[in-house]
Amino acid sequence: MTAKRSPIKRRRASANTTRTRRKARVGGGQPPSDILARAVELANRGDLNGALAAAQTVLNIYPNHWQALNFMGAILWHLGRRAESVAAIEKSIASAPSNEIDVRFGLVDQLLLAISKGGFNPDKAIGIMFDLIKQHKPEARFLARFTNVVKDFGRLDEALKLANMAVSAYPENPTLHRNKASVLMRMGWDDRAVAAYALSIMPYQPNTREAAKASSKEIRSHYAGLAASYDDNALHQSFSDRMAKFIVELTGPALTKRVLDAGCGTGLLGTCLKVARLVGIDRSPDMLAKARIKNIYAELVEGDLVEAMAARTDSFDIVASVSVLCHIADLAPFFRETARILVPGGHLFFSVDPAPDSMDIGVTEPGEYAHSRVYLRRLASECDFTEVAITVMEHRATPGFWCAFQRT
Repeated sequence: MTAKRSPIKRRRASANTTRTRRKARVGGGQPPSDILARAVELANRGDLNGALAAAQTVLNIYPNHWQALNFMGAILWHLGRRAESVAAIEKSIASAPSNEIDVRFGLVDQLLLAISKGGFNPDKAIGIMFDLIKQHKPEARFLARFTNVVKDFGRLDEALKLANMAVSAYPENPTLHRNKASVLMRMGWDDRAVAAYALSIMPYQPNTREAAKASSKEIRSHYAGLAASYDDNALHQSFSDRMAKFIVELTGPALTKRVLDAGCGTGLLGTCLKVARLVGIDRSPDMLAKARIKNIYAELVEGDLVEAMAARTDSFDIVASVSVLCHIADLAPFFRETARILVPGGHLFFSVDPAPDSMDIGVTEPGEYAHSRVYLRRLASECDFTEVAITVMEHRATPGFWCAFQRT
């Protein structure tokens, strides 16, 4: 996933373009580059109308000055004049030097983002994008962004076309395979989505215990940074909503059930369930602090998930784990401890990133893992579980296995 960016920003010309512009003068006065520098200074001070007037001074003499057009698009956007902003960006694309390939793709990227944020019809922008792609091969980063934004427009056939272009041009790039998997999921082609995702992962090779400890430290540090705003992320909320519905659909209301939230984080799953007793385990003290505020857990335990489970002497009707087991390579200890603390007939629910059946465990990122259906079923059988469901649903914006097993 990419960080949020302003839909429009000023692009620099190449050194050659800049030198050419500096030779020119606006009405016999300052070079356009100097006026635009002044416009940027005005904008940074909050004088947007002054900045707009400065950019217009350049355009009065050079109506196709792509940098001035692009800058004007940015200012118009921030002034709330979004349709005019989009028109200015479109004109800047047409005016940009034909040999400045990355500049032109960057401007198209801005245009698509502006169209998306402004809620405009994307037909023209998508046409401009494909016309440029016919002329030049984009960098992988542009294809990744184009695929995602066109998917978000709901233009799935065109998004799939882009995704196929991307993986064909850059077959070793895992992000592009995951983007394709995401598009296929949105189209309802679950098995094809899992197959596309499989091309983004590598088989797992067991690491040393020291490396595992380092990974644990990195996870704690990662979630410490996320804790404050974790609940504000719609994707995080969707994980918990989906798991709660999954549990209720397969077991009915959990009003009388004792539930262990394995990797509870900030307690989002707990807010979606009404149960008799709720216990949470998580290794992040920052996430647990957020969960504690919700006042819905009878007990919250800080520590390694499997070690904390091994220390328990009580029993549960349900163990649930949402988007947590991707941080654990070998799930055998987790299955064994779950089988020990579940009552006969109790249920285990969890979600994982999907590995192909040709491997047990795959590596998706450093310290993150995927697991195959063959592997999960083997562990379940070894620990006296019967399979209730392994369903493909969206997981961390890509396909995942949502699993339910019952203790015999």
